[in-house]
Amino acid sequence: MKIKLSELDGKERVKFNFSVSSLEGVDLEGELHIEGTAKRLNNEYFIEGKYSARIKTQCVRCLEEIIVDLGENEFNGKFLDPESYEKYLETLAKTAEMTDEDYFEAANNEIDVTELVREEMILEMPQYPACVPECKDNSYLQKYSNDGMDSRWAQLLDIKIKN
Repeated sequence: MKIKLSELDGKERVKFNFSVSSLEGVDLEGELHIEGTAKRLNNEYFIEGKYSARIKTQCVRCLEEIIVDLGENEFNGKFLDPESYEKYLETLAKTAEMTDEDYFEAANNEIDVTELVREEMILEMPQYPACVPECKDNSYLQKYSNDGMDSRWAQLLDIKIKN
């Protein structure tokens, strides 16, 4: 869903509530539900809300498909219109310092709420998703869990350091 900046002119807040069935680069299980508000303060636009989603991915141990429930999470973003965003980038380039204020550009004078949530979801995903409490089929893990020396590395034991 995209919010046009002109929709926020003269309004205190604009509420949104929608569902998405597909996202680029994310395999959703069911629908992604997003709700929140958008508001304008001078030339800054603020988006805040919450989302709930379930994502299909692979277990890093057994490679079986699993469902990760991200639950209900909050998101927010600060946007500037294209002209103000250019000035913001120039200021950053001149000072060469990071600031506490991070802004996104409202490209084409609109804010893509779905993209903002997609980025938040990717950050919220577990780094190493795995079956809970443990994998059903351990045979794949057992195949590579030999505690002995890997024969490919055994020849390194024959190398002696010469002084």
